Amino acid sequence: SISNTIPILGAMSGTFAICPGQSGQVYTVPPANGASTYNWTVPSGVNITSGLGTNSITVSVNVGFSVGNICVTATSTCGTVSAPRCKTISSTLAGVPGNIVGQSSGVCGQTMTYSVPAVSGVISYNWSAPAGATITSSNGSNSIDITYPSNFTTGQLCVTAVNGCGSSAPRCINIKGVPNTPAVINGPSSVCSGDQGLSYSISPVSGAAGYVWTVPAGATIIA
Repeated sequence: SISNTIPILGAMSGTFAICPGQSGQVYTVPPANGASTYNWTVPSGVNITSGLGTNSITVSVNVGFSVGNICVTATSTCGTVSAPRCKTISSTLAGVPGNIVGQSSGVCGQTMTYSVPAVSGVISYNWSAPAGATITSSNGSNSIDITYPSNFTTGQLCVTAVNGCGSSAPRCINIKGVPNTPAVINGPSSVCSGDQGLSYSISPVSGAAGYVWTVPAGATIIA
């Protein structure tokens, strides 16, 4: 049997889990019988630095690269193009940490614990405390203790994940010293003169040390 087609290209070799910002990454397919040139396509954020038209290329990877496919086809002297050979390449940079768990209001004058879910492959977690607050436990784990001064107002608590490729983008939450605004007051809004024992309440407010109630003129707090 005689054919002018290019056989299916062999398996691609190279490093398919990469650190963004690297250069000199090489990807190769075995030479194909009858192939005169090779056409490579790379994902956004990856640049071919040498080897265009050959069965082996060298690439550089931009800092912001995440994931994509690298593909190659071979073209014969007859102009026939082979089926593509593709592989997925992806960044091994640590992802943004998960949601920060911990009290975000009513923290003035207190020491609070915060954490993010631990992720496999992360070497450490780098926390930054709001201005005026102090990290009072070892920085590097997925859990941290923060001490706030009595005059603390507002600020941001942030954390990044670190692995062999570097640091992730940060996860941040806003922290404020005062408690949150109380929610809806539960109790009757229509009353009669002389009514007694009417009860009003709100849901507990995180970080509140006490509650100050004011009542309309002519009404008295009895408990």
